[in-house]
Formats: sequence, C-alpha cells, structure tokens
Amino acid sequence: MTSPGSRASIAIPGLRALRTYRRSWLPVDALAGLTVWALLVPQALAYAQLGGFDPVVGLYASIGALLGYALMGGVREMSVGPEATIALLTASIIAPLAEGDPSRYLALGAGVALVAGILLVLAGIARLGFVTQYLSRPLLVGYVAGSAIVMIVSQLDSLIGITLVAQDDTLAELTETIRRLGETDPLTLAVGLGVIAVVLVVKRIDGRLPAYLVGVLAAIVASVVLGLQEQGVKVVGDIPPGLPSLGLPAIGLADLQLLLVPAAAIGLLIYADSGVTGQVLGRRGGYRVDGDGEFLGLGAANIGASLTGGFPVNGSQSRSFTAADMGARSQLASIVAMALAVVTLLFLTGLFEPLPTAALAGVIIVVAAGLLDPAEFRRLAAIARSEAVLALMATVIVVAVGMLAGVLVIALLSLLLVAQRAARPRRTFLVRVPGTDSYRAADNTPDGRPEPGMVLYRFDSPLFFANSEVFRDDVTQAVEAADPPARWVVLDMEAVADTDSTATQMLGELLGDLGDRHVTVVFARLKAPVAAYLERAGLSVPGASGRVFLEVDDAVAAFRDITPGEEPAHFERSDRT
Repeated sequence: MTSPGSRASIAIPGLRALRTYRRSWLPVDALAGLTVWALLVPQALAYAQLGGFDPVVGLYASIGALLGYALMGGVREMSVGPEATIALLTASIIAPLAEGDPSRYLALGAGVALVAGILLVLAGIARLGFVTQYLSRPLLVGYVAGSAIVMIVSQLDSLIGITLVAQDDTLAELTETIRRLGETDPLTLAVGLGVIAVVLVVKRIDGRLPAYLVGVLAAIVASVVLGLQEQGVKVVGDIPPGLPSLGLPAIGLADLQLLLVPAAAIGLLIYADSGVTGQVLGRRGGYRVDGDGEFLGLGAANIGASLTGGFPVNGSQSRSFTAADMGARSQLASIVAMALAVVTLLFLTGLFEPLPTAALAGVIIVVAAGLLDPAEFRRLAAIARSEAVLALMATVIVVAVGMLAGVLVIALLSLLLVAQRAARPRRTFLVRVPGTDSYRAADNTPDGRPEPGMVLYRFDSPLFFANSEVFRDDVTQAVEAADPPARWVVLDMEAVADTDSTATQMLGELLGDLGDRHVTVVFARLKAPVAAYLERAGLSVPGASGRVFLEVDDAVAAFRDITPGEEPAHFERSDRT
C-alpha cells in the first residue's frame, strides 16, 4: 500500500527529487544558488521598475516564483522570476485598466500572474507539452546563439553608461549603441570590463570557484571604496526592507474576465520562451525534460508570484545558464536563492544598493558569450549543410524579432518542417540484389536489376492526405515509363503504419486507373490495421485473393509463375472511397 507521503512525492516533482537527492550535490547547489541570488536581486529590482512597479515588487515576485517552480518544475537549472519582456507586456496590459491607481496597478499585475498561472497548469493537465517535440536540434542551436547575441546587445548600454531610446528591438538597440559610442562614460565602462576580467580570470584559475559572485562582490567593494555613485556611475539604489503580504490579488470577477485573453497570451509566451530554454538546458545536462511538467512548473511559479504580490514571471536565460555554468544539480539552488532573497528583504537590502549596473551587465555578457558555440554549427555543417543553414536562420530570426517572438516563429518553422517532411517522405523503387532474392532501394544498389514487367515501389511513411498525391504520381509515372510495359505493380507497405480516408480514396482511384490499363496491383507486407482500414473503406484486400504477399520476393515469384489468364483480379472502384 502506498503511503500518503509517497503519493505526495509522486504528485509533486520537488518532493520526488528530494527523495533521491545526494549529499554530495549540496555544496555545488548552494554555490549556484548564491551566485544566482547575486544576479537575481538587481535584475528583479530593475525589471519590476521596467514594468511600472515599485522595484521591491520584483523581489516579492521572485520569492513565490522560485518556490512554485522548485515544487512543480523539472529543469534542475531553471531560475524563474521577473524578466524584461514579460514585465513590459504586463505593463501594456494593465496600465490602461489601472487608470493611474498604484494599488489597482499592483493588484492587476498579480491578477495577470494568477490567471496565466492557472491557464498554464490547465495546459499541463491537458498534456499539451507534446509541442516541445517539434523543436529540432538545429533550431535549438540557432535559438541559443541568437539569444546569446540578444543578451549581449541588451547589456551594452549599461556597460558604457548610456540610456537607450530603443527598447525590445535588438537591431535598433545595437544601431543606437554604435551611434552613441561617443557618449561612453569611461569609468562605467572600466567597471564593466573590470568585472568581465575578474570573472574570466577566476574561471581560468579554477572552474569550481564562484567566479560570477566574486565579480559582483568585487564591484560592490570598489563602488563603496571609490565612491563610484558620486562619480556618476549608475548603481542599483535604494531597496525598502520587509517581506510581502501573502494572499490573492484584490480584484473582482469582472477584472478576471478582462484579464483572461491577455493572460492567455502572456502564458503562451512564457511557455514558448521558458519551454525552449528548458529543452536546451535538459539537452546540455543530458536529461529529458517533460513538456507537460513544464506547464505545471511555470504555472505554479506564476501562481506563487501572484500570491506574494508580484507580477508574471518567466524562466530567466541569464540566471538559468549561470546556474548551469556553476554546475547546479537540482532545484535546491533555486531554494537557496529564494531563501537568500528573503534574507535580503529582511536584513541585506543595503548590500546591493551600491552595486554598479555595469557590473551586472559584465556578468551577463560573460554568461551569454559562453552560449556562443561556433563548433556546434561546424558539427551541423559536417552532418548536413542544410541543418547548419537552418541553425543560422534561427539565429537571425531571434536577433531580428527578439527572443519571445523568435520562439513563436521558430515553433511555426518547426511545424512547417514536420509538415514538409510528412508531405515529401522518403520513397523508392526496389531492384533485385544480384545473386540473391532480396530487393533493395535502387539508389542504394547501383548494380541492382529491375524486374521486367514489374514496378516495385516502397513508401516509407504513413499514407495520408498530405502525401497521397506524391504516392499516386510516383506510381503512375513509373508505370508510364516502364520498358517493357508494366504488368504488375507491387506496393511494399511495410513502413505504412497508418492511413486516412483521403489516401484511401486516392488508392481506390489509382487502382481503378491502373486496372483500366490492365496493370495488376498487389501489396507486400501490408500491416493488419491498414488492411482493416482499407476493408472498411471498400477496398477488399484479403490475402487469399492473391493481392497481398508476406514479402516482396513472394510477389515477384508469383508474378513469374503465373500466366496472363491467372493474374489476380484488379481492384474495383468503390463508391465508398
């Protein structure tokens, strides 16, 4: 009998992971959590302000998000919390509804997070995570490279000490940054480059050292000792202490109805971006990511952010890849970061106030640069140049339209590739291998011999509406080109595991047309479910009629043995096809 605790661990991934946790992972997870915390605090403050909230609300959202994902999420390195694009989208949704009321603005932000979280959980329960199966390796490689470029460009303004007019447009940001290089603040740039140098040196000395944390702490010390803020270097600034109040957002049913559609759109973007990031982290870490589980994890994170008075949250690429870089083994790293965020709100708000934003930019640039992997593109090119081109195309798309929009375009492109492969599957004509009774693909058997008077055709895909005309055209053209004229067509159906009414109608028409030309059509290796489907559709193909053979060579032997008057009857057209 299963105990209540065991049932709970099965239902809650975080508890299940705790049951298998190894003590040897604790130092690595603790160090990863410490480093993520050093990035989380200034990022959460900045992104909250970007979304129109008080900066401290970003930390409120982070606490609930980290706990929710740690309980229900499955990507061990994923750090969920405030992100720039989702914060901006949230602001565009709730600003018109709040009508200038700060308390209503905050409540609506938490309301969007709550509705988006519930919708994400429902999507996970409905098992919609299969969508991640349509993301191919070249597209993921391109997405990571494009995201790295976007992350680097987004930090260049902080690195050189300017404030850009362009927002959320990578190419426009890069263009403006280049145009305004003359406005660079030398001291700010020196701080950013100094942090980059510290991180790289520490990593080179020993990869096990907390290089990013060392860089952040060094920047804080330098800021205090040298008085960088007084010299014009931008710093994080004041952080009010204290924990958030817990509870549901103060909104009514009418507000929930207003937020339903925009929250669904935000939920889709959250899953699209975080889902791809999770798949990449899983592949890098050598483990499988459950797409349905990610819906639940991200939903729980947004519900948690709402209950702590926050706003919609997303999987952070910079913090997640930093955790991966530090070797995080489980979501305990997120729990450590969450606990430190609580401690920060209670006691340490003053620690991050003098942190230069250029230092944070330097850390993120190092993380992003590590994601650029030209060797991966070379490996793809060595396998197939078309796959390397596809990866480059994905990179350009992400840079051109942004990470979130890029994810949607890439997902659409993936679906188009699936459709294209389904519509143009591999198919071939078979020839006899000399000295044997075996039949192989003609393009792989240069010395193979065709069977005079026969067309042997193999179709390596389910036969359905998207590719049925390809099937018809192949067979018809082969019959018309056969010399001597074809008397039999053998359809090798071993790889045809499924069919549909459109394909069945095509088969009925094709068999009738070939019958009018006195060409006999037989099947080899026809699967029972497909035969049953054809039977229901009015195409009777019982083996006893001589139309179905166990192997292709059986059909060829039967052809050689018969006389013209003994050939199996042709298929009849059916009104039901």
